Amino acid sequence: MRVLKFGGTSVTGADRLEQVARIVAAAHREDEILVVVSAQAGVTDRLLWAAEEASAGRLSVEALRGELGVRHLGALEALRLDRRLHDAAYRRAADELHRRLIELTEDLREQASRKLGKPEVLARILAAGERLSAPLVAAALAGAGIEARAVDAAKVLRTRGPILDAEPDVEASRQPLRELLAGLPPGTVPVFTGFLGADAAGRTTLLGRGGSDTSATVLAAAAGAERVEIFTDVEGVMSADPRRHPNAVLLPQLSYEEAYALAATGAKVLHHKAVEPARAAGIPILVRSSFAPERPGTVIGKLVTEEAERRVA
Repeated sequence: MRVLKFGGTSVTGADRLEQVARIVAAAHREDEILVVVSAQAGVTDRLLWAAEEASAGRLSVEALRGELGVRHLGALEALRLDRRLHDAAYRRAADELHRRLIELTEDLREQASRKLGKPEVLARILAAGERLSAPLVAAALAGAGIEARAVDAAKVLRTRGPILDAEPDVEASRQPLRELLAGLPPGTVPVFTGFLGADAAGRTTLLGRGGSDTSATVLAAAAGAERVEIFTDVEGVMSADPRRHPNAVLLPQLSYEEAYALAATGAKVLHHKAVEPARAAGIPILVRSSFAPERPGTVIGKLVTEEAERRVA
Protein backbone atom coordinates (compact mmCIF):
# COMPACT_ATOMS: atom_id res chain seq x y z
CA MET A 1 0.00 0.00 0.00
CA ARG A 2 1.06 3.57 -0.73
CA VAL A 3 -0.39 6.69 0.84
CA LEU A 4 -0.64 9.68 -1.52
CA LYS A 5 -1.26 13.07 0.06
CA PHE A 6 -2.19 16.13 -2.01
CA GLY A 7 -1.84 19.68 -0.73
CA GLY A 8 -4.17 22.62 -1.22
CA THR A 9 -2.73 23.92 -4.47
CA SER A 10 -2.92 20.42 -5.96
CA VAL A 11 -6.69 20.11 -5.41
CA THR A 12 -7.82 23.64 -6.35
CA GLY A 13 -9.83 23.77 -9.57
CA ALA A 14 -11.01 21.13 -12.03
CA ASP A 15 -7.77 21.05 -14.04
CA ARG A 16 -5.68 20.28 -10.97
CA LEU A 17 -8.19 17.76 -9.70
CA GLU A 18 -7.88 15.95 -13.01
CA GLN A 19 -4.09 15.96 -12.64
CA VAL A 20 -4.50 14.40 -9.20
CA ALA A 21 -6.71 11.73 -10.80
CA ARG A 22 -4.01 10.95 -13.36
CA ILE A 23 -1.37 10.56 -10.64
CA VAL A 24 -3.61 8.32 -8.55
CA ALA A 25 -4.62 6.25 -11.58
CA ALA A 26 -0.98 5.57 -12.44
CA ALA A 27 -0.22 4.53 -8.86
CA HIS A 28 -3.42 2.47 -8.61
CA ARG A 29 -2.30 0.32 -11.53
CA GLU A 30 0.68 -0.79 -9.42
CA ASP A 31 -0.42 -0.76 -5.78
CA GLU A 32 -3.26 -0.45 -3.32
CA ILE A 33 -3.69 3.29 -2.73
CA LEU A 34 -4.95 5.42 0.12
CA VAL A 35 -5.38 9.14 -0.61
CA VAL A 36 -5.27 12.05 1.86
CA VAL A 37 -6.26 15.58 0.83
CA SER A 38 -5.99 19.11 2.16
CA ALA A 39 -8.56 21.86 1.81
CA GLN A 40 -8.39 23.86 -1.39
CA ALA A 41 -5.83 26.65 -1.29
CA GLY A 42 -6.98 29.58 0.83
CA VAL A 43 -10.11 27.92 2.19
CA THR A 44 -8.86 27.26 5.74
CA ASP A 45 -7.74 30.89 6.04
CA ARG A 46 -11.18 31.95 4.84
CA LEU A 47 -12.85 29.70 7.41
CA LEU A 48 -10.69 31.10 10.21
CA TRP A 49 -11.67 34.61 9.13
CA ALA A 50 -15.33 33.56 9.04
CA ALA A 51 -15.15 32.13 12.57
CA GLU A 52 -13.66 35.37 13.86
CA GLU A 53 -16.25 37.47 12.04
CA ALA A 54 -19.07 35.25 13.33
CA SER A 55 -17.85 35.68 16.90
CA ALA A 56 -17.89 39.45 16.39
CA GLY A 57 -21.38 39.37 14.89
CA ARG A 58 -20.20 40.65 11.52
CA LEU A 59 -20.51 37.57 9.31
CA SER A 60 -23.18 36.94 6.69
CA VAL A 61 -23.32 33.16 7.08
CA GLU A 62 -25.42 32.68 3.97
CA ALA A 63 -23.02 34.76 1.88
CA LEU A 64 -20.07 32.64 2.97
CA ARG A 65 -22.00 29.44 2.34
CA GLY A 66 -22.81 30.72 -1.15
CA GLU A 67 -19.18 31.64 -1.79
CA LEU A 68 -17.89 28.20 -0.80
CA GLY A 69 -20.76 26.52 -2.62
CA VAL A 70 -19.94 28.28 -5.88
CA ARG A 71 -16.29 27.35 -5.50
CA HIS A 72 -16.74 23.65 -4.74
CA LEU A 73 -19.96 22.86 -6.60
CA GLY A 74 -18.61 24.83 -9.56
CA ALA A 75 -15.53 22.60 -9.61
CA LEU A 76 -17.76 19.53 -9.44
CA GLU A 77 -19.82 20.77 -12.38
CA ALA A 78 -16.63 21.39 -14.38
CA LEU A 79 -15.53 17.83 -13.62
CA ARG A 80 -18.85 16.51 -14.88
CA LEU A 81 -18.48 18.42 -18.14
CA ASP A 82 -14.82 17.50 -18.63
CA ARG A 83 -14.87 13.96 -17.30
CA ARG A 84 -18.45 12.93 -18.09
CA LEU A 85 -19.00 11.71 -14.55
CA HIS A 86 -21.69 9.07 -14.35
CA ASP A 87 -24.78 10.25 -12.51
CA ALA A 88 -24.19 8.20 -9.35
CA ALA A 89 -20.71 9.62 -8.76
CA TYR A 90 -21.86 13.18 -9.47
CA ARG A 91 -24.89 12.90 -7.21
CA ARG A 92 -22.89 11.31 -4.39
CA ALA A 93 -20.39 14.17 -4.46
CA ALA A 94 -23.07 16.86 -4.81
CA ASP A 95 -25.09 15.47 -1.91
CA GLU A 96 -21.99 15.32 0.28
CA LEU A 97 -21.01 18.90 -0.58
CA HIS A 98 -24.50 20.19 0.19
CA ARG A 99 -24.52 18.32 3.50
CA ARG A 100 -21.15 19.73 4.51
CA LEU A 101 -22.22 23.27 3.61
CA ILE A 102 -25.32 22.91 5.78
CA GLU A 103 -23.18 21.66 8.70
CA LEU A 104 -20.82 24.59 8.26
CA THR A 105 -23.74 27.02 8.28
CA GLU A 106 -25.01 25.54 11.56
CA ASP A 107 -21.55 25.69 13.15
CA LEU A 108 -21.02 29.30 12.14
CA ARG A 109 -24.40 30.22 13.58
CA GLU A 110 -23.46 28.50 16.83
CA GLN A 111 -20.16 30.39 16.80
CA ALA A 112 -22.05 33.66 16.32
CA SER A 113 -24.38 32.91 19.22
CA ARG A 114 -21.54 32.80 21.75
CA LYS A 115 -19.29 35.57 23.00
CA LEU A 116 -16.59 32.98 23.65
CA GLY A 117 -16.48 30.25 21.03
CA LYS A 118 -16.13 26.60 22.01
CA PRO A 119 -12.99 24.86 20.72
CA GLU A 120 -15.00 21.94 19.33
CA VAL A 121 -17.14 24.32 17.25
CA LEU A 122 -14.09 26.12 15.88
CA ALA A 123 -12.51 22.75 15.07
CA ARG A 124 -15.55 21.73 13.02
CA ILE A 125 -15.54 25.08 11.19
CA LEU A 126 -11.86 24.82 10.27
CA ALA A 127 -12.23 21.15 9.28
CA ALA A 128 -14.91 22.05 6.73
CA GLY A 129 -12.30 22.77 4.05
CA GLU A 130 -11.06 19.19 3.99
CA ARG A 131 -14.59 17.87 4.29
CA LEU A 132 -15.49 19.81 1.14
CA SER A 133 -12.30 18.82 -0.68
CA ALA A 134 -12.48 15.04 -0.27
CA PRO A 135 -15.76 14.53 -2.20
CA LEU A 136 -14.35 16.55 -5.10
CA VAL A 137 -11.21 14.43 -5.28
CA ALA A 138 -13.29 11.25 -5.09
CA ALA A 139 -15.42 12.56 -7.98
CA ALA A 140 -12.30 13.33 -10.02
CA LEU A 141 -11.11 9.76 -9.47
CA ALA A 142 -14.51 8.42 -10.52
CA GLY A 143 -14.19 10.44 -13.70
CA ALA A 144 -10.90 8.64 -14.36
CA GLY A 145 -12.59 5.28 -13.98
CA ILE A 146 -11.48 4.62 -10.39
CA GLU A 147 -14.00 3.58 -7.78
CA ALA A 148 -13.43 6.00 -4.90
CA ARG A 149 -15.10 7.10 -1.68
CA ALA A 150 -14.61 10.23 0.41
CA VAL A 151 -13.91 9.27 4.02
CA ASP A 152 -14.01 11.55 7.04
CA ALA A 153 -10.79 10.83 8.93
CA ALA A 154 -12.64 11.46 12.21
CA LYS A 155 -14.00 7.92 11.75
CA VAL A 156 -10.57 6.33 12.09
CA LEU A 157 -7.82 8.73 13.14
CA ARG A 158 -7.75 8.88 16.92
CA THR A 159 -6.15 11.76 18.82
CA ARG A 160 -5.49 12.94 22.35
CA GLY A 161 -4.76 16.32 23.86
CA PRO A 162 -6.05 19.79 22.94
CA ILE A 163 -8.87 19.87 20.40
CA LEU A 164 -7.22 22.50 18.19
CA ASP A 165 -3.69 21.07 18.35
CA ALA A 166 -4.15 17.38 19.02
CA GLU A 167 -1.59 14.61 19.04
CA PRO A 168 -2.31 11.62 16.79
CA ASP A 169 -2.51 8.14 18.29
CA VAL A 170 -1.29 5.57 15.77
CA GLU A 171 -2.06 2.52 17.91
CA ALA A 172 -5.62 3.60 18.63
CA SER A 173 -6.16 4.28 14.92
CA ARG A 174 -5.15 0.82 13.68
CA GLN A 175 -8.34 -1.12 14.37
CA PRO A 176 -10.89 1.47 13.15
CA LEU A 177 -8.82 1.97 10.00
CA ARG A 178 -8.55 -1.76 9.40
CA GLU A 179 -12.30 -2.19 9.81
CA LEU A 180 -13.11 0.72 7.50
CA LEU A 181 -10.79 -0.51 4.75
CA ALA A 182 -12.15 -4.05 5.04
CA GLY A 183 -15.68 -2.69 4.57
CA LEU A 184 -14.93 -0.96 1.26
CA PRO A 185 -15.70 -2.75 -2.02
CA PRO A 186 -12.58 -4.37 -3.52
CA GLY A 187 -10.47 -1.94 -5.54
CA THR A 188 -12.03 1.16 -3.97
CA VAL A 189 -9.66 4.05 -3.26
CA PRO A 190 -10.52 5.85 0.01
CA VAL A 191 -10.01 9.62 -0.06
CA PHE A 192 -9.43 10.75 3.52
CA THR A 193 -9.77 14.25 4.88
CA GLY A 194 -6.41 15.50 6.13
CA PHE A 195 -5.82 17.82 9.09
CA LEU A 196 -8.43 16.29 11.38
CA GLY A 197 -9.28 13.35 13.59
CA ALA A 198 -11.45 12.66 16.62
CA ASP A 199 -10.81 12.26 20.33
CA ALA A 200 -12.16 9.59 22.67
CA ALA A 201 -15.38 11.58 23.09
CA GLY A 202 -15.94 11.59 19.32
CA ARG A 203 -15.29 15.32 18.95
CA THR A 204 -13.59 16.60 15.78
CA THR A 205 -9.99 17.52 16.55
CA LEU A 206 -7.30 19.25 14.50
CA LEU A 207 -3.65 18.29 14.07
CA GLY A 208 -2.47 21.90 13.65
CA ARG A 209 -2.10 23.98 10.50
CA GLY A 210 -0.37 21.94 7.84
CA GLY A 211 -1.52 18.82 9.65
CA SER A 212 -2.61 16.93 6.53
CA ASP A 213 0.99 15.74 6.20
CA THR A 214 0.63 14.23 9.66
CA SER A 215 -2.67 12.62 8.70
CA ALA A 216 -0.86 10.88 5.84
CA THR A 217 1.98 9.49 7.94
CA VAL A 218 -0.33 8.42 10.78
CA LEU A 219 -2.65 6.56 8.41
CA ALA A 220 0.36 5.03 6.66
CA ALA A 221 1.77 3.78 9.96
CA ALA A 222 -1.63 2.48 11.09
CA ALA A 223 -2.14 0.66 7.77
CA GLY A 224 1.43 -0.67 7.46
CA ALA A 225 1.97 1.17 4.18
CA GLU A 226 5.14 0.86 2.13
CA ARG A 227 5.66 4.61 1.78
CA VAL A 228 4.04 8.04 1.90
CA GLU A 229 4.14 10.40 -1.07
CA ILE A 230 3.51 14.07 -0.32
CA PHE A 231 2.46 15.92 -3.48
CA THR A 232 2.84 19.68 -3.37
CA ASP A 233 3.60 22.62 -5.68
CA VAL A 234 7.40 22.25 -5.49
CA GLU A 235 9.64 19.48 -6.77
CA GLY A 236 10.93 18.52 -3.34
CA VAL A 237 12.95 19.94 -0.49
CA MET A 238 15.34 22.68 -1.58
CA SER A 239 18.66 23.64 0.01
CA ALA A 240 17.26 27.16 0.55
CA ASP A 241 14.20 29.23 -0.32
CA PRO A 242 14.52 29.52 -4.15
CA ARG A 243 12.62 32.82 -4.08
CA ARG A 244 15.47 34.32 -2.06
CA HIS A 245 18.33 32.14 -3.25
CA PRO A 246 18.29 31.52 -7.02
CA ASN A 247 21.13 29.00 -6.71
CA ALA A 248 19.18 26.74 -4.36
CA VAL A 249 19.25 23.09 -5.39
CA LEU A 250 16.96 20.14 -4.83
CA LEU A 251 18.02 17.88 -1.98
CA PRO A 252 17.54 14.29 -3.18
CA GLN A 253 17.50 12.83 0.32
CA LEU A 254 17.17 13.71 3.99
CA SER A 255 17.20 11.68 7.18
CA TYR A 256 14.16 11.75 9.43
CA GLU A 257 16.20 13.80 11.89
CA GLU A 258 17.16 16.38 9.27
CA ALA A 259 13.57 16.68 8.05
CA TYR A 260 12.29 17.13 11.61
CA ALA A 261 14.91 19.78 12.36
CA LEU A 262 13.92 21.73 9.26
CA ALA A 263 10.20 21.42 10.01
CA ALA A 264 10.64 22.39 13.67
CA THR A 265 12.41 25.61 12.68
CA GLY A 266 9.51 26.63 10.44
CA ALA A 267 10.82 25.50 7.04
CA LYS A 268 7.99 24.57 4.68
CA VAL A 269 9.06 20.96 4.26
CA LEU A 270 6.61 18.90 6.30
CA HIS A 271 4.40 19.49 9.28
CA HIS A 272 6.65 18.81 12.26
CA LYS A 273 4.28 16.18 13.66
CA ALA A 274 4.43 14.21 10.40
CA VAL A 275 7.98 12.90 10.79
CA GLU A 276 7.67 10.82 13.97
CA PRO A 277 4.93 8.37 12.86
CA ALA A 278 6.91 7.60 9.70
CA ARG A 279 10.20 7.30 11.57
CA ALA A 280 8.73 5.00 14.21
CA ALA A 281 7.29 2.73 11.51
CA GLY A 282 10.35 2.97 9.23
CA ILE A 283 8.23 4.30 6.36
CA PRO A 284 10.00 6.55 3.83
CA ILE A 285 8.39 9.85 2.83
CA LEU A 286 8.69 11.18 -0.72
CA VAL A 287 8.11 14.89 -1.27
CA ARG A 288 7.11 15.39 -4.91
CA SER A 289 5.46 17.88 -7.23
CA SER A 290 1.93 17.23 -8.42
CA PHE A 291 2.75 19.45 -11.42
CA ALA A 292 5.83 17.41 -12.38
CA PRO A 293 5.18 13.93 -10.94
CA GLU A 294 7.83 12.39 -13.17
CA ARG A 295 10.53 14.18 -11.15
CA PRO A 296 12.16 12.10 -8.37
CA GLY A 297 11.65 14.67 -5.58
CA THR A 298 13.17 14.28 -2.12
CA VAL A 299 13.21 11.06 -0.13
CA ILE A 300 13.08 11.25 3.66
CA GLY A 301 13.84 8.16 5.67
CA LYS A 302 16.19 5.67 7.25
CA LEU A 303 16.64 3.68 4.04
CA VAL A 304 17.03 6.91 2.17
CA THR A 305 19.96 6.08 -0.12
CA GLU A 306 18.42 2.88 -1.49
CA GLU A 307 15.02 4.53 -1.96
CA ALA A 308 16.51 7.63 -3.58
CA GLU A 309 18.45 5.51 -6.04
CA ARG A 310 15.32 3.54 -6.91
CA ARG A 311 13.31 6.75 -7.54
CA VAL A 312 16.02 8.33 -9.70
CA ALA A 313 16.65 5.17 -11.75
